[in-house]
Amino acid sequence: MTTPNLSLDPLVSAQAQKHVTVNEALARIDAATQLAVLDRDLATPPATPTDGDRYLIAPAPNDAWQGHDGQIAAWEDATQGWLFLTPRPGWRLWLLDENTLIVLGNGGWQSVSSGGSGSTNPIPGGLLGVNTTADAINRLAVKSDAALLSHDDVTPGTGDMRLTLNKATSADDTSLTLQRAYSTRAQIGLTGDDDLHMKVSPDGTAYHEALLVDRTNGEMTIPHRLKQNGGYVDCVAVTIPDDDVHIYDMPNVSPRMVFVMMHNNAFHGLVRNVGNFTSYVLEMSRSGTDIVVGSKQVYTGTTGANGSFTIATDEANAGRVYFENRIGGPRLVTLIFLG
Repeated sequence: MTTPNLSLDPLVSAQAQKHVTVNEALARIDAATQLAVLDRDLATPPATPTDGDRYLIAPAPNDAWQGHDGQIAAWEDATQGWLFLTPRPGWRLWLLDENTLIVLGNGGWQSVSSGGSGSTNPIPGGLLGVNTTADAINRLAVKSDAALLSHDDVTPGTGDMRLTLNKATSADDTSLTLQRAYSTRAQIGLTGDDDLHMKVSPDGTAYHEALLVDRTNGEMTIPHRLKQNGGYVDCVAVTIPDDDVHIYDMPNVSPRMVFVMMHNNAFHGLVRNVGNFTSYVLEMSRSGTDIVVGSKQVYTGTTGANGSFTIATDEANAGRVYFENRIGGPRLVTLIFLG
């Protein structure tokens, strides 16, 4: 009868030479404790082992290891020879030559540091992979269909959750990058400077900026036109000084409608642009301002009558609209484009 895990022979009553049994048990305990082996690829015993050397025997062993396939071989000394231990599921073994930790499961030895299924790989150098292999760039790597990050509300009322991405210099990138087949399709973050950017890409090489938020004042810029229900919607606000003209070219020459609203003196108007033909102006309503509607003209800033606000189009440039302010002070005008 031996012990169930290390197969140690217990002492029996009136046993002769008890030291033999005790020494054998101590040798097995010494071999199995803090288990680390020199190699797992040898099938032939080394010619000159050193006392305490341990090996995981490779398949089809020979010589003194014959018949001990998959066991741990521990060299005690020249008088004792090789001591063999039979690993059990759950035993952990450090491979000194591979700098790797393995564990014995029901299906055999499984590497904990090679990214096997269901494994993690803590590797010297600060790397950690979960179900995949970490590397010098991706020091934390996770291969999973989902991942959960949750607050740790140890103190009630302090359950904030924050994910921090920190970059070294302003010119560097720090971003949430969305990819398909490891090719980027969208990027949100501080890319190339310290403003907030939202970009998209068709191929992971060329990028189109969809949104820019200025870090100094929170102003948001949308570089491209907005599209809603199949049509485009744009909004432009501009302050026109007195005795000055604002020239605006509609973003395209397809049928467009622009609703013009002047915040001071409550002016409202409508400008229509049809295909490649010259735009024309339809006045919808006005209150408190002398509105002049012109067409097929080029305004330079002081062509309208004093005290008037003139809207005109250009025969030579389809889609171009002129807004001339001669009311006697700056005026804020908002242009809302539809179509």
